[in-house]
Amino acid sequence: MTRKNQKPKRIETTLVIPPAECARIYADLQRMIDDCPTRIPTLTVAEFAAKHRRLPRGTPYPGPWKNERTPYLVEIMECLSASSPIREIILAKSAQVGATAMIENLIAYVIRSVPGPILYCTANEKLLKKWVNKRLTPLLVSCGLEGKLVPQHVMKGQRRTGNTMFSKEFPGGSLDMTTAGSAAGMRMDSIRNLILDEVDGYAWNVDKEGDPVSIAEARTKAWKKRKKILYTSTPTTFEESHIWPLYESGDRRRYQVPCPFCGERQTLEFGYSDDQDETDNGPGLKWELTDGLLDERSIYYQCANCDEPIPESKKYEMVQAGQWEPTARSGSPYRRSYHISAVYSLMEDWATIIQTHINSEDQPLKRRAFVNTDLGLPYRELGSKPNPREIQDQAGDYKSGIIPDYQPGPLFLTMAVDVQAGRKRSTEFGPRLELEVCAHGRGYRTWSIVYKVFRGPINDPFAGAWEQMHNWAAKGGLVFHRSDGFRFSPQIIGIDSADGKVQNIVFQFCQRWNNTFPIKGFRSLKKTTGNIDEVHDAEMYSDTDRFRERKKSGTTTYQISTNWYKKQVYQNLKIKRRAAYPQRPNFMDHPSDYPDDYYKMLTAEEQRDDGTFWKPSSRRNEALDLKVYNICLQEIWLSAQVLQAQRAKIKDGAAKEAVEKLIRTPYVLDYLERKTARRSVA
Repeated sequence: MTRKNQKPKRIETTLVIPPAECARIYADLQRMIDDCPTRIPTLTVAEFAAKHRRLPRGTPYPGPWKNERTPYLVEIMECLSASSPIREIILAKSAQVGATAMIENLIAYVIRSVPGPILYCTANEKLLKKWVNKRLTPLLVSCGLEGKLVPQHVMKGQRRTGNTMFSKEFPGGSLDMTTAGSAAGMRMDSIRNLILDEVDGYAWNVDKEGDPVSIAEARTKAWKKRKKILYTSTPTTFEESHIWPLYESGDRRRYQVPCPFCGERQTLEFGYSDDQDETDNGPGLKWELTDGLLDERSIYYQCANCDEPIPESKKYEMVQAGQWEPTARSGSPYRRSYHISAVYSLMEDWATIIQTHINSEDQPLKRRAFVNTDLGLPYRELGSKPNPREIQDQAGDYKSGIIPDYQPGPLFLTMAVDVQAGRKRSTEFGPRLELEVCAHGRGYRTWSIVYKVFRGPINDPFAGAWEQMHNWAAKGGLVFHRSDGFRFSPQIIGIDSADGKVQNIVFQFCQRWNNTFPIKGFRSLKKTTGNIDEVHDAEMYSDTDRFRERKKSGTTTYQISTNWYKKQVYQNLKIKRRAAYPQRPNFMDHPSDYPDDYYKMLTAEEQRDDGTFWKPSSRRNEALDLKVYNICLQEIWLSAQVLQAQRAKIKDGAAKEAVEKLIRTPYVLDYLERKTARRSVA
């Protein structure tokens, strides 16, 4: 027996582990240590996928992942890699371009190479369950990662957690999955890798807590430079889309591929709008119908530069040699935005896309699906525009280049010039100047007099297309005659100044001609406020939101609200011709020999219910722009004549109040009518 409080004897035991078991435990520990990253991995997401991922049976391309099938995703996956400084990546896409597989590559890459918290968010619970069951589990198995999903903590009652359907834990991080309909699901802990999939399916206000995209973005703030946010979606509509404003906030990268014939890089566009006839001469997909059916042998892509037909057999080599090019400045150097359409997809042929387009004609719901899922663009309801055939049918009985004899008739002329950079090697649509001369009379009636195109380089104001136009004018091209011999010439000329190098060239050319001014179009203009010295002759221009005069480097420039004048043009084009003269005020007349293409260009843009205008990329609208410039030049010149006459009277001693009341536009028109009165013809 032992005494009270006597400590029991300590019995020492020795645990004997067989040498083979020790070696196994050591190997397991060493493998776990090796798997823990100690520095930024050298592999990118694209390289990781090519090395570790195998696609399962049942997918279109089972077996090892090959970046050659989606070369346009390689740069995007490089931006998602830990070694890249890019923090936000936006992808506006069509279907069937591999975006979902790219997301899976990113998740596997993070779990294996750069462990950290991941939040995957999609539009609704149905999509989430489908993605977890059909995509996530096979992904983890194919990359050998299912063993890494080990719960990292123990909860009350020794119930192990951390590996549920929508939450997975792995050494160094976690993968949480939620929907945009759950504000609580997006208010999780700090997130390093945020994946917002199909964001155009998100509501704009979740649980009355605001925009789900902003709620999720707030979870990444603590990670600062190390965060990665991926936004992907097929766009819906311009009014409701989340992804399209995000895309436009970035550098708007487009995938440029080389033409196999001329080598010129270009963006592959579908090319056809809702009016197929209007795009026959432009770049894009081309095809023929035989007895109403698509002839697949006729399909080709027309190069934007050399106009050569490119067969689909060349698509693979073109896409492999492509590269992303930014088309705008991003608000942040750490944000990039991309757009890709099914025209590039190596998993979908052109015939399928074209057939979908054909099947969607005159069916708004199918048309919207085609624009969203095949073109990767937001959909806009078609707006209204004048009928080009009706305008052409009511053209006048005079020929171009002649001042018509109508009474009351033209009183003065204006001329507008549109500068087109065009496609370098295209004969018809290369660099060029397009101009139109218009006549103006009482009641703001207009007559188109002549439309001309000068083709050639536009990078030198003393050569190329500029010199051709100058020589044409020097040889009497700007002098037009009425049947009684009266001569008219443009009183004011406006040239579209565009931007960059072309702007400086326009400024230089305007100095060669009298009464010639650069014009800059804006969607709208704000009314002038503050110091009236901001606007030259502010008393005339400060009360208008249609046009404005500016002084820049000693050159007078006119800023124009194109939206306002386009509305005016479209209203005027709908005015019907009277059988007898005078025509109604604002009526627009055209020569009998203007070609069909002119009227298509004149009505190229769609006017929306909100008053804005939209032009399909395949349509040409030079005639509309020139008409807009000409009716604006009409107002500019008349306003200047009114102001000049007022100043002359005030200089002679007349009271300013009386002069301003007496001398207005009708006063100037009366003077012009007397000046241009018809002469008797012997």
